[in-house]
Amino acid sequence: MIGLDTNILVRAFAADDPAQTERAAQLLDGGERGGLFVNVVVLVEFAWTMRRVFKWDERWLRVALNHIVRHPALVIQHRHCVLEAIALTNRSADGFADRLIGAVNREAGCEATLTFDRDAAKDRDFRLLTT
Repeated sequence: MIGLDTNILVRAFAADDPAQTERAAQLLDGGERGGLFVNVVVLVEFAWTMRRVFKWDERWLRVALNHIVRHPALVIQHRHCVLEAIALTNRSADGFADRLIGAVNREAGCEATLTFDRDAAKDRDFRLLTT
């Protein structure tokens, strides 16, 4: 298995560099089943990059994340947490990254994740840390 960096996924979806986009597509489409590993840090970086740099809205981001997590060549770290985060993001305006942080921390045995972010604190996995 070979790990992927964020920029491979960004090039595949942003299509902003023709040569790198083509190479990323060849890698993904030609990859053996389960031969490429994507960790959760890469997914959070991908989400951040597509929202901030490429100005994608949440809907497009969810579509891309769904394609990534279901791609047969990709093994996704904490796949069930990623799927949960995508599903929860589908039902609310809360961001994918916060949902994923909460799901992974819960899986690790955390009863809650402390935050100063009032929006994230609305999620069941978070608790607002007040000043």
